[in-house]
Amino acid sequence: MKKEVYNFVKKISRNTLATNTQRALYDLVTALNEGDGGWIPLKKFRVSSAGARVRDLRKPQYGQFDIRCRSASRLDRSGTRHTFYYKLAQRNLTVGQLRKVFGNIA
Repeated sequence: MKKEVYNFVKKISRNTLATNTQRALYDLVTALNEGDGGWIPLKKFRVSSAGARVRDLRKPQYGQFDIRCRSASRLDRSGTRHTFYYKLAQRNLTVGQLRKVFGNIA
């Protein structure tokens, strides 16, 4: 993760987030630093309507994030054929994108 993106996210407290879209993005970004390769099963998001919030993040008004989706079987993980995992692609992740969702929280 780019240093400026890392520093921006480090300043955010999940407790200060006002919307489920912000919380979903926070879960995706913080998962990048965890040992699971950044993949999060949909049921692990701590927001209601998580799938819809992830789809929102792909829209231009929410930063047009590159979010990958894979089935559990495709990732060689346990789960039904309806278990999906999501991951935020960090290659082109910018602070400008994050500000579209988080504003000036950090």
